[in-house]
Amino acid sequence: MKESTTYQAILDEGNVIGRRRMLLAVGQTALGPADQETQRVLESLTDQAQLEALGAHLLQVKTWQELLSKLPKPPHTPRRKPRKKNAGGS
Repeated sequence: MKESTTYQAILDEGNVIGRRRMLLAVGQTALGPADQETQRVLESLTDQAQLEALGAHLLQVKTWQELLSKLPKPPHTPRRKPRKKNAGGS
């Protein structure tokens, strides 16, 4: 059962939820209450490595905004160029 991908996904989700709760609890002690936008950003995080990285920076920052600025930027994905329409129709 422990090798089941479903079981592993459930464990991963529980770990993410626990890390978010810990980050928020310790962060509120260190940085004060988190505003709604900060809470929204934290709730959107699903990567355990990102949550760990924020936890590692938590006691080195003075504001929630400074902490969230430590999040790695998402990789740039180039936009696709729009297709040219045929001038002759069809």
